[in-house]
Amino acid sequence: MSLVSLDFSHNEFSVLGGIHLGGALGANEGLVDVDLSWNCLRKDGAAAIANSLRLNRTLEVLDLSWNGFGVEGAAALARSLPVNTTLKVLDLTNNRFDCKAAQKLAPGLKKNRSLETLILSMNPLGELGVESILKALTGHPTVRFLGLEEIGLSRASVATIQQLEQKLGMIVVHGGLNGHDRTTRFMDMLLENMDCTHQGHIDYRSILSGEAFSEHSRRRPSRGFHLLDRANLEDPDSDDDRK
Repeated sequence: MSLVSLDFSHNEFSVLGGIHLGGALGANEGLVDVDLSWNCLRKDGAAAIANSLRLNRTLEVLDLSWNGFGVEGAAALARSLPVNTTLKVLDLTNNRFDCKAAQKLAPGLKKNRSLETLILSMNPLGELGVESILKALTGHPTVRFLGLEEIGLSRASVATIQQLEQKLGMIVVHGGLNGHDRTTRFMDMLLENMDCTHQGHIDYRSILSGEAFSEHSRRRPSRGFHLLDRANLEDPDSDDDRK
């Protein structure tokens, strides 16, 4: 039995902690889901975490939200993402990514071939930064969910987003032209993803029993929710006789 999920959020590791964690993640061969949010990861610490993705071959879900990766972290991620082939979910919410950081990150995103979910919400990307990210993802083969909430968008960016949604089937969550409008699509998205019977509704009993969530996880393993199968463990709360 090996550890596959680790929550290190809210520990204020800062730069030195990030350096040590980066070394550990680069050598780790079992973790699938890691939460490093709210840890003041900046500069060399942020770069060390990003650099670890060049060596790590198991991580699928990485939450780096509410840190301070900035330009240094974005540049390091740009070097790692083309090499990494396992990471599917990357949350970079509120990481001080400005236009320059976005432009650093974009080439790495363009060359990546594994990401399915990218969240960049609450970053001051600016118009040019948003355009750089959208351009990098225009021909991306796997990204199907992009988070751009609380970010001001130009009319050109909104038009590009609509093209991504229509041509690639990508879901882009954003706040519209002023960056603060709340989307009305969340409930529709939730229903669509959790309606395993495709009947247009979810049985309340299936939510209470956990069946709806289990089925949702099996069909979307990249979200990192269904880790028991990965570790070949038996779910004690399940009636499934799989081994």
